Order: sequence, then structure tokens, then C-alpha cells
Amino acid sequence: MKTFSNFQFAGLSYPNLTNIGDHIQSIAAERLLPRVDKRFERDGLRHLDEPDQSVLVMNGWFSHRPEDCFPLAKNIVPIYFGFHLTHWNGSWNYVLNNEQCLEHFRMNGPIGCRDSHTAAKLSSAGIETFYSKCLTLTFPKAPSRPRHGWNVIVDVPFPLPPSIEDRSIRISHAVSPKMQEHKKRRNAEDVLDFYRNNANLVITTRLHCALPCLALGIPVVFFGDSNDYRISITKDLGLPIYSRPEKFFKRSGCDIKMFWDSVDWQPDTLDIEQEKQGILDSFSAQLWRRASSLRPR
Repeated sequence: MKTFSNFQFAGLSYPNLTNIGDHIQSIAAERLLPRVDKRFERDGLRHLDEPDQSVLVMNGWFSHRPEDCFPLAKNIVPIYFGFHLTHWNGSWNYVLNNEQCLEHFRMNGPIGCRDSHTAAKLSSAGIETFYSKCLTLTFPKAPSRPRHGWNVIVDVPFPLPPSIEDRSIRISHAVSPKMQEHKKRRNAEDVLDFYRNNANLVITTRLHCALPCLALGIPVVFFGDSNDYRISITKDLGLPIYSRPEKFFKRSGCDIKMFWDSVDWQPDTLDIEQEKQGILDSFSAQLWRRASSLRPR
């Protein structure tokens, strides 16, 4: 029987980018690997010149430069799990109109997708897929809630009710593009620890604040666009998506007080432990399946 000691495992890096949500996704994936031997830049995976095969978990948002990412370099053995492909910059058009990309996905299926839209579109191109959800949902639940915790407000650029603001700390997932990669990763680890140890409620517009906080057992209030397939996973988990005020006001023509009254500021903690275990079991099966396709180094 092959053992994991025979193989090389890789993670992703995100140089020049500004959202530590990317690093939070990588932390979630890498903690499920035997080790991480090296890291590859997410948006340059097509051009890697690596002598050895490396198992790489392809979780997260792809891609700023799809033409530099897909198809992956030949010595990357991908585990597609929590995979999302964006409409934002033509990534879908590039992939669906490039036979090399389509063949790559067909050969490396089934593709575990973070959202059902990505799964359905790839499936329509003859690619085997499944709805894996996101590995950030697998962080262990915090053993207890903080006795004197805070309302933690993350990248919410509009005012909240005084009863929320008065017992709150505002933080951001945005960092300087010039920050070194190891510092961004440490920042992401520190932010996760802060949520775990200090948050009684998290209010956010960031998907990769909301999902790990659900996993940690923290109640979440989430603002976004309910029609955005990128964040549709939250609805599937039972987390409401509240319209941001600019959309709310367009619809209702009402004031900030009515907007505040539309939100449940005392949400229950969602129990996702059964969902979490299902994701972990599915990922473990994918990992073993891919390892069995490798040649020992």
C-alpha cells in the first residue's frame, strides 16, 4: 500500500493580492494534508516547471489570470474540492471555449465545487462534478463561547444600530498588496484565533469570514447579493443573506431605521456539525483516490 510519505504536497500562494480570505481557504485545506512541501502561485499554475509530482488542493476562487492558470502544469496532481470559477473576468468563457481546459477537467474529475452553479456549468460541458461546499466549513467548533465577547464587524462599510456598535470591534480582511506572503498567512491565522476567542456575533460582507465563523460555532449576520452565485452556499446552509442598504433602499425607498429593523441581530448559532463531517469524509476519500494515482518520488 502506498503511504503519504512517498509524495509531495503543495499549497497555494497569493502574491500581490489583498484579501486574506484566500489565505483562510488555504489554511483550511492545508490542515487536512499530511504536510505542505511547497507553495505555488494560484494565478500561474499553468507555467510551473516542476520536476516532481505534487498533490495540490484546488479550493477557492479562480482566477485573476485564467490563461495563466488552466490547464494546470503536467506535474500538478489536483484535488478539485471547494472550487469556484468566476464570471468576473471571462474565466468561464476561457475555460468553456478551450478544449485543453475541458479535457483537463474531464481527466481530473470529479470536480468538487464550492457552489452549485459552478458544478452545473461544468457538468453541462460533460465534466463530472459534485457540490463539495467549502473546506472553511471544517474548522473545529470552538469549545466554548467567550464570557465577555464582542460584536465583531468585518468589512461592513455602513452604520449599524447603536446597540450593535456600542459593543463592537471593527476589523478588515483587506491587507496591503506589498505585505509578504508569510505575514498575510500569519494575519489570517491571527484573525481566525480572534474570532474563536472573542466573537459572540460576527457581522460581515465577506464570505470567508462568514463560513469559517459558522464552523467555529459563532452566530453570523451576513450582507450580500442573494442573486450572486458566488455566495449561494450561505443560503444552502440556512444562513440568511441580507441586502446591503443601497439595494434595500432602492427596493423600499425607506430610511436606515427600517433597514436595521429588517435584520435579525440576535441570530441562532447554526448547527453544521453533520454537514462538516460529511465534507471531511468526502475530502478524505478524494485525497486517498488522488494519492493512489501518483508515482512515489
